[in-house]
Amino acid sequence: MEENTVPQAEAPEGKPNKPLAAKERKRQLRLLKWVEFFSAKNKKSHHAETPVSSTAKYDSNNSKTPSPGLNRTQTHNPNNDRSQSKIFTPTSTRVPPKPKLQSLTLQSYIFLTSPSFLNWTNQALSWCASTLTHLELQCAEAPSEIWCKFLSKLKLPSLIAFRIASGVLFLKEANVQGSDILGFLSRHPGIQKLSLHGIQVTACLSATPDSGKPILPNLTEVTAHPIWISWLLRNKKQCPKLKEIILLTECHTYVSNTFEYDAMDRTLSEILPRSHNLDLIGFKFTCDRGELDSWLQSHVDAGPNSMLSSFVNMKRLRIDSAYFVRIINPGSRLDLVAQVAGLFPNLDYLEFKEQPDVYQKTDHIPPVVEALRRYSPQVKQVKVNEQVPINIADFQSPEKE
Repeated sequence: MEENTVPQAEAPEGKPNKPLAAKERKRQLRLLKWVEFFSAKNKKSHHAETPVSSTAKYDSNNSKTPSPGLNRTQTHNPNNDRSQSKIFTPTSTRVPPKPKLQSLTLQSYIFLTSPSFLNWTNQALSWCASTLTHLELQCAEAPSEIWCKFLSKLKLPSLIAFRIASGVLFLKEANVQGSDILGFLSRHPGIQKLSLHGIQVTACLSATPDSGKPILPNLTEVTAHPIWISWLLRNKKQCPKLKEIILLTECHTYVSNTFEYDAMDRTLSEILPRSHNLDLIGFKFTCDRGELDSWLQSHVDAGPNSMLSSFVNMKRLRIDSAYFVRIINPGSRLDLVAQVAGLFPNLDYLEFKEQPDVYQKTDHIPPVVEALRRYSPQVKQVKVNEQVPINIADFQSPEKE
């Protein structure tokens, strides 16, 4: 084999080879190094075991070509080194490189449902298990049985942030069983940030007996359905480091098209005894069928008797929403939200996150500031999406400048 020759694919008859791109040439140079490595290794013995890739193409015209997945002992022929390099992927006996991957996001359920992709996913997670700190799975639509097998085998000792999300806002059903996710969480006590969407909530907690053993002792931030948050806070020993809680108004079309806001109020009453230790409380609204306005109005009507008025230690509030749930527009809902914010006695920072129709715009700012001045005079700063926080006392609308 010539030392400086890069193997190239033969061009179809009548069609000349096109110049190789720089990336392709680099790839072939790397392949050549592998071929040279295994050629040198094979020369040391008269008999060599030929490793074959599971994707190797079977050549019916060459009886010496092994079929995919077959290891066959053959008499070594140095003249066949080049031809063999084209029909199998060499398997290295060298120590694999140390993993460096710290964050991984899978943005499609195909990574769990397709056998070939699932195999890749398992291998990738196994390889980087010692270094992976952040894992996000946007695969909530995957079948329940897939989740059960996948989560039961997953072990990531360095994991500190875990998120299960869905590619769609309305799931026909919650495919991740509560027992499966609880088993996973119990094996990963190092998790600090947790976000769950598409997890069964109706029967998951009753089907999972409380062993009394605390889980997630290092948890500092959580976003989940109120029922899940209630379970996490079921006793004082649970989640002692928790600082941020986001209540998710998640609903599934196979159960109901609406969210039960009674569950939200029950969870708020359970959060209240811990509120003096919290830095932030928030709501992520993903349902908008009239019940949201009714829930907001119920607290406004209660006034000082609203449970929210008891959160005297809460200074930061976040209002998050799905892309079609409008909080700032129309003005009637903005007024409701401002009045709800006014129920928190010592609130001084209000954040609107993921609000639609206001990206790279400023015309929404004066109405927001005006509503807060009217209904939430205790609020000192407001932030909308990724814009710079606004000092309400210093803000002047364009009309007054």
